[in-house]
Amino acid sequence: MQGEIHLLHTVPMNQQMEDALGQIHNGDTILVEGWDILRIEGYNPNGEYIGYWQDSGCNTTLVTDVTIAASSSQR
Repeated sequence: MQGEIHLLHTVPMNQQMEDALGQIHNGDTILVEGWDILRIEGYNPNGEYIGYWQDSGCNTTLVTDVTIAASSSQR
């Protein structure tokens, strides 16, 4: 599927994905792969439940791969 995304809430899976997301520039054509995050349950270091965060329709994505297909500087 192709389209334009003007705002994407992302959570990088690891440091490598965070670094890759940091390489994206305005106008780049990219492919972002991952999983939608619907709800995150929180626990303290003792294993006690402390609450949750739930997505309210913002398309939050756990990023597992990033590919820059065309850099805006190459156009």
